[in-house]
Amino acid sequence: MKVETPLLNRFEKQIVSFKDLLNEKQINLATSIMNSFDKIRSFNGKEKSLVFNLPNLMINCNIDEIEGLIYKICNKYPDKRDDNKFIENEIFKILVPLFYQDIIASINYSAQRAKAIIDIYNQKEINNFSKF
Repeated sequence: MKVETPLLNRFEKQIVSFKDLLNEKQINLATSIMNSFDKIRSFNGKEKSLVFNLPNLMINCNIDEIEGLIYKICNKYPDKRDDNKFIENEIFKILVPLFYQDIIASINYSAQRAKAIIDIYNQKEINNFSKF
């Protein structure tokens, strides 16, 4: 049985990810942020006996999510497209409020930016209390 060429093209799949939409500098930023989250997940390589599983608690902290946030932030603030520090801070402002308290407690042992992350988390808590 011979299948016509146009029919084959209907089954062709194209995979498009945010990585295809970012430049090399933005991809490197996503990798750097992901490395920061990996350090939080692993207590920066220190051996700790944990009751909870940090990787499972850190939802929305995968490379695809970070690349998507970079793309969104760069489109929202086109003048800040090359400002890695601004983009990184915006990503932390989005993701840190989603962290469980167990993650916040572990950040002191693992994150280089521990104080900044905890400040973002505390600001979220203040905002939550002001709604009551």
